[in-house]
Amino acid sequence: MVANLDQGVAARVGPVEIRADVIAKFAAAQNLSLEEVRDGAVRDALFALGAEKEALDQATMVRPAVRARLARARLAAIEAETAQPPPTDEEVEAATARHFLELDRPEGFRVIHAVARVPDDADDATKEKARALATRVASAVADAEDASEFESRAKEVETDGVDLLVEALEPVAADGRVLHPSGGQFVEPFAAAAARLSRPGEKSPVVETEFGFHVMMLLEKTPGKRIRIEERRAILGSEILANRARKETGLLLERLRNERSVHVERSAFALIDGLQVLTP
Repeated sequence: MVANLDQGVAARVGPVEIRADVIAKFAAAQNLSLEEVRDGAVRDALFALGAEKEALDQATMVRPAVRARLARARLAAIEAETAQPPPTDEEVEAATARHFLELDRPEGFRVIHAVARVPDDADDATKEKARALATRVASAVADAEDASEFESRAKEVETDGVDLLVEALEPVAADGRVLHPSGGQFVEPFAAAAARLSRPGEKSPVVETEFGFHVMMLLEKTPGKRIRIEERRAILGSEILANRARKETGLLLERLRNERSVHVERSAFALIDGLQVLTP
């Protein structure tokens, strides 16, 4: 039946008005046509009115389903509401920081280092022994040409009881970020010293950090990668919109919890498990 409806109303089913702006939001959020959403809304309204007429909405087995459907509808509305405007530059940059390896990777410095380690409670004499060991290591590896030679020469140095660790590391950015999917962060003095090395084979002077005294050799520089912001906006758009909806959902839940008390019976599942379920 075709009828003249009030402005902004796309359909009316009995007393239920289906608004055009709501249809438009759901169509955009679900990537459906306006006609598909409108017809679905009309169908749902018809079934809902029929169920109310028969008082099915008050039935014990139906009420939880009604509440669940209303909950899903509210979540869908939040998704539609948060789908606009498009992701802002600030949102794109924040999301990029979570995926910097793929989208905004800085230049990296892959090194091998030898560190004369000191315990947290080391006294001045212990620290000086570690510094002296690192100085001897620096002399021993001065002419090393590759990682293997660096390691073997460093390990030949007499440690005088100081704990010496030699290891090759994942690339590190000048700001300390580890350029590897496992993540991590190097301390600033170490990262800064690595970034000052300009060519493979170059050695650092002794570098002090909270972990001890280091000598390092640059093995490789890894190139940076920067994707244009519009391309990143397209790549990260769905994640950003999902985060918006998640944030709004959390705020709504917090407000509703403050308005209504929630009580959980901890033994409920044990009671349910003990029931005998009868099937026809």
